[in-house]
Amino acid sequence: APRPRPAPVRLPAAGARVLVAEDHTLNQLLIARLLARVGILQVDIVDNGTKAVEAVKNGDYHLVLMDCHMPEMSGYEATREIRSLPGVQSCVPIVAMTADAMPGTRQNCLDTGMDEYMSKPIDSEEFEKMLSTWIILPAAMPAEPDAAAGASPDAASLTPVEAVDISVLMEYVDTPEDLAEYVGIYLQQAEADLSRLPDTCTEGDNPEWVALAHRMKGGAGMAGARRLQALCAQAQAMNPAPAAERRRILGDIRAAFEDTRRFLQKQLPAAPDAAREA
Repeated sequence: APRPRPAPVRLPAAGARVLVAEDHTLNQLLIARLLARVGILQVDIVDNGTKAVEAVKNGDYHLVLMDCHMPEMSGYEATREIRSLPGVQSCVPIVAMTADAMPGTRQNCLDTGMDEYMSKPIDSEEFEKMLSTWIILPAAMPAEPDAAAGASPDAASLTPVEAVDISVLMEYVDTPEDLAEYVGIYLQQAEADLSRLPDTCTEGDNPEWVALAHRMKGGAGMAGARRLQALCAQAQAMNPAPAAERRRILGDIRAAFEDTRRFLQKQLPAAPDAAREA
């Protein structure tokens, strides 16, 4: 039966408490930054669905931003657990945040008990509109270019120049130091995930392959790495798959990651010592 939903009570941003359930370090940082830009500073972050359920049980949140694919317990499972809680906690608004832009994903999220759906990479203007459903924002966020939102692009259709769209990452950047921090976090996370992929190049069904490919896809999307994002989306869909096919696309993913690394590092400001030597 449909759960009863109370009429939305819009709170001022300064008084709102938001829970972010997200396992990717870069995404955690960027989402928290977008929230801070509109005056939402009471933000807690957890990295799996189990922790999200516990946080909602023990906290007083006005909004939950829920990644759909997380370790231990997915966002879908966590939402079902939250909706079954006794008391007012079960009615907290939950917004799905996912790199999946496949047809039917939004409806699947709503059917699970979520209130809204946003695809990654996050468009700042759409993010503001979503937040304003439940929270009174102090002012509109500035409009930004619509960069790589929605479905993953076709990797084969992207030229080397289009492989990385730096404007996506620049949506979250105010200073050169911000950019250096975000690039460093993204590269560290992507390297860790990429190092685990070879062991999952097995025959047939492999959920770990799917989870790693999905995680890399989400991180690449938020970093504007469009070719890498598209390749990881293809890899995620390869399940079940022959080991040889997985090894083949792994080679393409490695090459795209190296191109992405070189491009992003060129965007960073030169270190003071290097600048003096130059």
